[in-house]
Amino acid sequence: MRSLFWRCIREFLWRAAHARAAARVLAEAEAAAAAGTPCPPGRLAELRAYPWWEVRNAAVKLTALDRTGPADEFLCGLLRDRTDVGIVRRNAAAALGARPASPSAAGALRRGAADPYWEVRREAVWAVARIDPRSEATFDTLCAAVPRERTNQVRMALARALGATGNPGAMQPLELLSAGASWLVRLQSAVALAELAAAVPAHRERVRAVLARMERSSAGLTGRMVLADRMAVLDALLGGGEWPPADAIESLYFAPGIPWTRQ
Repeated sequence: MRSLFWRCIREFLWRAAHARAAARVLAEAEAAAAAGTPCPPGRLAELRAYPWWEVRNAAVKLTALDRTGPADEFLCGLLRDRTDVGIVRRNAAAALGARPASPSAAGALRRGAADPYWEVRREAVWAVARIDPRSEATFDTLCAAVPRERTNQVRMALARALGATGNPGAMQPLELLSAGASWLVRLQSAVALAELAAAVPAHRERVRAVLARMERSSAGLTGRMVLADRMAVLDALLGGGEWPPADAIESLYFAPGIPWTRQ
């Protein structure tokens, strides 16, 4: 963390001394990213090494357009580099989760699940569940993160990721999350339990019992209304003769990155 602090100080001073040049390069990189235009390799290498984090962040978005192996290498290295700004590492994790799966990407994302910055952890746990949901290594990473995680947005991402694994062992950590103080985490866990039971029929009665005793109140009016509405839809889906398919359940999830979910 100390090296990150001094790196930020150096970059701030550099940015102050080169304000116009930095603004011009940032505008160039962001325009290319917004247009979805791949950047020439030489120029992309310069943007990746730029001494101002906002330009490097735009370079991450440009790198996500490149489907070659070297792009994976760069993103994995960036995610592992804890001397870089957390927002840059967060977007590297998100980019890896949107790319074709690779062993190196899955390994970097599993390590990112223990990153000091909570936004990196949030993106990493959901990204690794998207590209490597069935591996034991991913499942072990998610289970290990549940008892130590205190940030609700990360706990929401953990619930969704565990539901996506289809692993029968996800029942226990999801039950733990469903008993949390945050109504958002409880709701996300309820949906994840239902998704898990779609893949593991033996858990269906146990899931019904967990949902029946789950706390459905919230301190705020908005929370009470949203929780009651979504749980009513979930109850209706599960109340039929057949368990609904996972894709019918998934629509009830909240995306953990939505700003208003920071409660």
